[in-house]
Amino acid sequence: FRADQPVNVSAARLERKAAAAVYSGDAQIWQAATSIKGDTLTLAEDSGNLLAVGKVRTVLELEEKNEATGATERNMTTGTANALEYVDTDRTAILRENARLVSTRDGDLRGNRIELFLVEGGRELERMEAYEAVTLRTETRHGVGARLTYFAKDGRYVMGGTPVVVLEQFPNECRETTGRRLTFFRTSDVISVDGNQSTRTQGKTTGTCPAKPV
Repeated sequence: FRADQPVNVSAARLERKAAAAVYSGDAQIWQAATSIKGDTLTLAEDSGNLLAVGKVRTVLELEEKNEATGATERNMTTGTANALEYVDTDRTAILRENARLVSTRDGDLRGNRIELFLVEGGRELERMEAYEAVTLRTETRHGVGARLTYFAKDGRYVMGGTPVVVLEQFPNECRETTGRRLTFFRTSDVISVDGNQSTRTQGKTTGTCPAKPV
């Protein structure tokens, strides 16, 4: 949340514990287009940290630089999880348990834990990390793996697993690439495979991609 704009909170109940305010019963905090909802919201008054627990739903008004033009663009992102923790000093938001983030720019990302790292002093996304049973679906790609890192500066995805499988839908074919680590870019159809000598990698083509990688 921005320091120069008002923050609103609503809930059925409010309880104060030490230096924290605990809101429960359809609790919600919002500022402009950014909002976080959950069964309970705990706000640490001294640190600015936030913890939302139970049926968490969030809308995040993030900013990302366009790799081609360098212009900063708004990226509205929706998320769900069982819990969300925001650490103000680290500018980090962590979604835990059945985490999911969806945006028109970066696609549909799922994992057991997703971490967002913001640039200091604003809402600009620096990078994103996803862990355990990770799936990523964009307009033309569908990947599964154990770990994913997204670097917003150059729109780069690095996905790891044993193995990672990425399907790419082209006009006349579906291309499958597997490997221990795959690197690809949001605006490019090139995938690089970075495995070790004991890792088998492959690329193959078929017609239409299946609903999910096998």
